[in-house]
Amino acid sequence: MIENKKALSETNVITALSTLKGKWIIPILIQICAGNIHFGTLLRSVPNINPRSLAHSLKFLENEGVLQKEDCHTIPPKFAYHLTPKGNALKPILHALDDWTNDYH
Repeated sequence: MIENKKALSETNVITALSTLKGKWIIPILIQICAGNIHFGTLLRSVPNINPRSLAHSLKFLENEGVLQKEDCHTIPPKFAYHLTPKGNALKPILHALDDWTNDYH
């Protein structure tokens, strides 16, 4: 039972879940939280993802304000992806989902 909390908004929860629903979104976020912040490292760390899907998912997360892309100013070009404050706010949610799964599945 939720005590001393504001009422849950169905619309807000659905909006949040729609941000996280893509096949690759959560695996990418988990890898970035683990320190794998470069495209090539992510490509090797997320099982079975192809470069196009990774690029599309990273762009989606950027557009959602969850990630920020940083140019490393190297040749060949290299980019790093960092969680924004909005992205960092997802960490406890991801941990809570992990705990819930461990407890109930």
